[in-house]
Amino acid sequence: MNTQLLTSIDQVYKQSSIHAFKTIEQRQSDYEKELKVVSDIFEIDDLEALFLIAIVINNTEYKVCQIEDIANLLEISRFDILKNLKVLFSLQSKKLIEISDYEETNSETKKYLNRTTYPVEIMKKSIKISKSVENKLFNI
Repeated sequence: MNTQLLTSIDQVYKQSSIHAFKTIEQRQSDYEKELKVVSDIFEIDDLEALFLIAIVINNTEYKVCQIEDIANLLEISRFDILKNLKVLFSLQSKKLIEISDYEETNSETKKYLNRTTYPVEIMKKSIKISKSVENKLFNI
């Protein structure tokens, strides 16, 4: 992955966008205490905890979570997520999340979801928490 290229694109994206984005580092410092709790329970680092929290929130608000949803929730650039894809794959390798192909929803909710228009393959993937995370959340 070319993080230097993604960083350059991200800078233009942030400066040309009407949104006021924060950086991942700013978000980590915003939620330092909360990240510590999650990182201790799941034995992961703070950045992984930040991503996991965003996925849990998205999974409870919607049936589908994608990179776009994580970025929107944290009010950070999608390119910040793309630069840190290794975090998602790390969570997947630890069996805390599952990354799979996006499945179409029924036509009623489809009008709210702009999911299948991304030409970048990873942007089309669906991300959800694993059963082990769900079990820890609900003490099952």
